[in-house]
Amino acid sequence: MLGCCLNLIHDIENDITNSFIFAIENEKYKDYCIEEVTKYWKNKLTFGRLIELMENRFDIDSCVRMSLELFLVQRNKIAHGLTKDERYDIETFWGKKELVGYLCTFINNAKLLKEVSESAYIASMSLGYHLIQKENKNNKKFLKDLNDFHSDPYIKERLSLFFDTFKLK
Repeated sequence: MLGCCLNLIHDIENDITNSFIFAIENEKYKDYCIEEVTKYWKNKLTFGRLIELMENRFDIDSCVRMSLELFLVQRNKIAHGLTKDERYDIETFWGKKELVGYLCTFINNAKLLKEVSESAYIASMSLGYHLIQKENKNNKKFLKDLNDFHSDPYIKERLSLFFDTFKLK
């Protein structure tokens, strides 16, 4: 169960980091290529700071915002020694029950955020397709891939979720 939680943490953080890097304006990064900025973000930026940067650029649905805050608190607890906390002591029967309850609550919230983070990732892909479309207007394979991408009902659903959740300021 703990492994499942760590996997969800990594998936959500990765989706959000790779998605919102394009949405945040910062003069500091203007001389860097995307790969360098992404590496910098992944190594230096905390998840809490990333949420702050997202809020500077987007109005975030209040339920999603609260879910992000809960995720951040729970994520930090899991990442920084949940099983060392006396309340969740895995050596005791009561501690095991508390730990399972905590992890179940985390998973329920994280599954909802996974859908939101996935929608942000797909929105970034859509933006990328749009940006390179002009230079590939004669490339039939690219145009077919682009058409398949935008025709996919799953993609449409995720894009709709993104635009319902995040409003550009």
